[in-house]
Amino acid sequence: MVDFSLEPKQIELQEKVRDFANRHMRPNARKYDELATFPWDVVKQAYKEGLMNGPMAKIYGGSEHTIFESALASEELGAGCVGIGICMDANMLALTPLY
Repeated sequence: MVDFSLEPKQIELQEKVRDFANRHMRPNARKYDELATFPWDVVKQAYKEGLMNGPMAKIYGGSEHTIFESALASEELGAGCVGIGICMDANMLALTPLY
């Protein structure tokens, strides 16, 4: 039988990204949609909090998350704001072939 339970480190990542989305994305989503501007402040904050590092080795600046963990993070970003989440996910998608 397949077990879909999350491991503690996966739950921690999910909660960290959910918290980020609730603090920085949800409150600003409408503003960025109406102004049609790129959310640089949100993306820069995500970088500071370690959320913009792809699933590569730390030696290359990556987070060493698995592809599954990256998907968990993407899901939480999308729940915060699909538009801003896509801006952030595009960075990780481009890195996936290198992983």
